[in-house]
Amino acid sequence: MLNLFIVISVILSAWGAGKYIIFSKEEGVDERGKAILSQASHTTMSFLFLAYSILCLIVGFLDVSAEVLKVIIVVTFSLLILINAFSITYLKKHA
Repeated sequence: MLNLFIVISVILSAWGAGKYIIFSKEEGVDERGKAILSQASHTTMSFLFLAYSILCLIVGFLDVSAEVLKVIIVVTFSLLILINAFSITYLKKHA
């Protein structure tokens, strides 16, 4: 069950990384594209600090095994990559 979460997270993060790479190669070279990439990165970094705080709380207050912690970390970073892809998609439509 835990391995299934890892596989799904890796697939979703590969999709998100693909969206980022395709956008940065095709549209990220002009001023609008650079502005979209910087705004999406700003959003992702904000969520990174939130995710780090939550991970610190989980490790500090809960007794989790190493396997579950590994899955939580993989899922968290996969969500960050997805947030970046969704930010790019949103900003591309509304910027």
